[in-house]
Amino acid sequence: MEWEMVVSILYEFGYGGLFLWLWLGMFIFPVPNEVIVISIGWLSHGYLEAIPAFAAAYFGIIAATTTTFLLGRFAGAPLLNKLKNRSVIRKGKKMIDDHGTYALVFCSFFAGLRHAIPFLCGTRKLSFVTFAVVSYTSSFIWCSLYFAFGRFILVTGIENLQQHNLYLVSVVVFVIAVVGFFLRNLFRSKREDEATTYTS
Repeated sequence: MEWEMVVSILYEFGYGGLFLWLWLGMFIFPVPNEVIVISIGWLSHGYLEAIPAFAAAYFGIIAATTTTFLLGRFAGAPLLNKLKNRSVIRKGKKMIDDHGTYALVFCSFFAGLRHAIPFLCGTRKLSFVTFAVVSYTSSFIWCSLYFAFGRFILVTGIENLQQHNLYLVSVVVFVIAVVGFFLRNLFRSKREDEATTYTS
């Protein structure tokens, strides 16, 4: 479970560990940022200090997007040639073509595009100041929403459920996990099929 990973990282490395996890985790751990930030928000209700926990999450997110932007800016051409047939890159290009810099606002709310669009903006030599102002603001809004969901809404909902039926809580969590697992595999298979069709 993601919250157990958060506790383990916090115990071993402190809030700096959470920052590093969100910064470098996109290259190592296949755990959606949404799940991680919600888990951190949940644990800030009694276990973590809210302000340091939120700061670790937010700065980890913007460090990750900044890294992909800089990769695009300084190593964009070789990487883009290797990644150009991936569906997330094609979608990112279309979003930038349709919305320009505003794509940085929308991409924060879509997994995959959250890193693909900063990378593509880097390849197009967007100024760092423009990138930072738009992307960091959008990331702050995104992080605040998911952190607040975990800290207030999720905690309250689980507490209410626990008061009525602990078994029901276990069933709900299990069903969500199973559905999430199958949806993830379904979307991954669909993306691979699209990539195969596109290259054939």
